[in-house]
Amino acid sequence: MVMINEIFDKKAVEDLKIGDELPYDVIEDIIAYMRNDNKFYRQNTYPAMCDVQEKVQNGGKFSKKSLFPMIEKACESYCAEYNIPKRHNELMSDADKMECASRLLNAEKEAFRNKEY
Repeated sequence: MVMINEIFDKKAVEDLKIGDELPYDVIEDIIAYMRNDNKFYRQNTYPAMCDVQEKVQNGGKFSKKSLFPMIEKACESYCAEYNIPKRHNELMSDADKMECASRLLNAEKEAFRNKEY
């Protein structure tokens, strides 16, 4: 099997060392992990999205920074599960986490409208 990054002459993830730049969009991959990993979704993503829905429905303010602990857990689980050669706390900067929260909320916009949480 050929990995897509091998086609474009980029290093395979297995060839990377700690500290190397990952050859893909980490934010998009973490979002996919948070939404598609059944265990992580049930234990972390779904409850966090329920909290967002509840705060917004009750007219309260919601800060994207409140999703940072979930995103940090996702980074830790993601690195462990896929043997990513990077420390989980160095996978994303705070700006990346904010972008991740924005993209995740945007991806869940339809579910919020349908009151699925």
